[in-house]
Amino acid sequence: MNDTRVAALPPPGQRRLILIAIVLGTILQVLDSSVATITLPHMQGSLAATQDQISWVMTSYMVAAVIMTPFTGAVAGRIGRKRLLLISVVGFTMTTIFVAQSNSLIEIVVLRFIQGAFAAAFMPVGQSTLLATFPQEELALAMGWRSLGTMFGMSLGPVIGGYIVEFENWRWGFYINLPIAAAAFAMIYAFVPESTRRHDDPLNWFGFLMLATGLGALQLVLNRGQRMDWFDSGEIVFAAVAALVGFYFFTINSVLSRRPFIDPNIFKDRTFTIGMSLVFFFVWMMFTLLVLMPAYLQDIRGLPISEVGKVMGVRAAATMFASVIAGWLVQRMGPRRIIVLGLICIATGEWQMSLFTTDVGMNFILMASVFFGLGSGFAFVPLNVTSFWTLDPRHRNMATGLFALMTILGGSIGISVMVTNLVRSAQSNRSALIEHVTPYNEVLRHTPLPPGWSLTDPVGLTAAADEIQRQAMMIAYVNDFRLLAILTLICIPFVYFMRKPRSA
Repeated sequence: MNDTRVAALPPPGQRRLILIAIVLGTILQVLDSSVATITLPHMQGSLAATQDQISWVMTSYMVAAVIMTPFTGAVAGRIGRKRLLLISVVGFTMTTIFVAQSNSLIEIVVLRFIQGAFAAAFMPVGQSTLLATFPQEELALAMGWRSLGTMFGMSLGPVIGGYIVEFENWRWGFYINLPIAAAAFAMIYAFVPESTRRHDDPLNWFGFLMLATGLGALQLVLNRGQRMDWFDSGEIVFAAVAALVGFYFFTINSVLSRRPFIDPNIFKDRTFTIGMSLVFFFVWMMFTLLVLMPAYLQDIRGLPISEVGKVMGVRAAATMFASVIAGWLVQRMGPRRIIVLGLICIATGEWQMSLFTTDVGMNFILMASVFFGLGSGFAFVPLNVTSFWTLDPRHRNMATGLFALMTILGGSIGISVMVTNLVRSAQSNRSALIEHVTPYNEVLRHTPLPPGWSLTDPVGLTAAADEIQRQAMMIAYVNDFRLLAILTLICIPFVYFMRKPRSA
């Protein structure tokens, strides 16, 4: 690294304060989303809304975040990263207060859309700020602490949400953001330096609007597809057509325009393109398991919510531990080895999950969670660093927006695909199993049935049907876990196509 680059960096003390400011912004965004998810049922009762109606509280937020995430790069280049972060914190906080004071579902949905638009800047602009703040040898450690903040927010959110559900009303789920927002604003204002602004590059508004249309419609399909039975719903068909039209015209505009909204030169950097693809599948796996594991533990394994929280807490603790030491390991072993180590740990945890049964022991569950948690920290931190190492700094603002977009889409698409696969696999398994549970099956006729079962009595048949459904779901979970392990292993060879960082 040249001396000019090092000299342009803030002093070490200020760098640590900048990191704290960025971590606070990350916690603010993650905590809000995780708490809102937990308090959603109470909002539904308070507002007298149906399940489908209350889901728009989260859907509107996600749609806005997806639409605005790639736009944050263009805005940051024009008004500066610091100014954009400050505007985002203020806008996010004000809409949070308005949401907490609202009594109308329509008003809340609109405000949550605006809140999601402001929240879109936290992840990409925070990341680009750290890339411009820390020298190469310290960047992995800084990203590790930022990931620690993310996991802290994700772990603390359900705890706070549960307390609010138990002792307070849902409005406090939004008010708790205020002290964190105040601290984030003060730290950003005081310590984050302003970046260079560029006014010589006009924005391609048509390209942005077409991309926004495609992304927004795609997010609607992903968020509501399973609930609306996918393409049997006119709403989903309309959204899918809108997504295709938006992406088509965006592609045409990108090819023909002299100044496309997203500079295609960004994708010429092989390391960034591979890193963006890997983070898509990494988040696919991580968020899918955040949905599948609690459902499996409660519905199949029959664990109480306290035990489920213990399992998820152990996974989060392992991720936080690995996130911190990953930065230290990258300095000594190089990032690609740590990414591969992380992916191997993830695949090991997923494969152990594919060996789960309806009565698997708690120790085996915890061991699989620890492997997955360690792998998540080991893989995600160096991947965040390595993906940008060879990228031209001029493209950094837009690139971090695209990188953040891949994390959002990876989670949305992954959950939609794997949950749909789970449901359809369970239906297929149930049909296959029920064919053999008849009075004409010679094995069953000569085998004592479990207590409460019967092939002739209606009550006994109901008990048998419930167990068949449980076993069918168990097979479906196993299939999903095994598929995730295979996808993880497929990602490993692509890590070695990433260019080796100059000092690694």
